[in-house]
Amino acid sequence: MRRVRLMLSLIFALAGTNVSMAEDLTKWGFGVGLAMEFYGDAYVERASINGEERIVGIDEEFKESPAIWSALNWTATAPCEQMIAIVQYVCTPWVKPGWFVGAKLAGKDGVRLDGAAIGIQFAWLRTYTVRKTDGSEVRERRASLNLGVGYMIHSTQRLAPDIQEGQPLPAHYDDIRYRRSTDEGWMILISRDVQL
Repeated sequence: MRRVRLMLSLIFALAGTNVSMAEDLTKWGFGVGLAMEFYGDAYVERASINGEERIVGIDEEFKESPAIWSALNWTATAPCEQMIAIVQYVCTPWVKPGWFVGAKLAGKDGVRLDGAAIGIQFAWLRTYTVRKTDGSEVRERRASLNLGVGYMIHSTQRLAPDIQEGQPLPAHYDDIRYRRSTDEGWMILISRDVQL
C-alpha cells in the first residue's frame, strides 16, 4: 500500500500544483497497448516429476512477459510553464505528462481480471478534427501515443508451499500441485488512444 501512495504522490506532482485538476479530469482517454511486465517472483508455468526418486523440476517459468493491456489515460493540458521543473525539460506543446490506470483482462485462464496497474506516462499529441454537437468542427490536440511506467499487481502461479524444485515430491502428493496468488511488479506500457 505504501508503494501505491508513493506512486499517486508522484503522479499528482507531475501534473503540477498549479494545474486545475477539476478542469483537466475531463481529458480522459481510453487506450489499448502492449506492455512488458516484470515480476517480483517467477511465474511457474509448468513443472514435472523426474526419475524414480520423483525429483521436482521446473520446466517453464518466467520473470517477465509481454501482454496486451487496456488503459485509461489522463494527459495534462496545462502549459508546460505551470508544471514542476523536472517535467518542464520534456514537456513541449506536442509531449505532455500524465498518468494511466490499466487492466489486464483474460490472463492465463482467459476469464477474469489478471492484473491492475497505475503509473506515469508521457503522451505524444496529435491534432484531430472534432465535430461538435452543433455540427461545427474544431481542431484539438489529443494524446495519440503514450509511453508509461507503472506499478503492477497481477495473478501468479507458484509451486504448492511444500513442493520445492530439486527435491523429491512429498509423499502426500500424487502429482505436481500449484498455488495461485498475487504478486507485485512493474511494467512498461506503450498504448495508443482509441478515439470514441
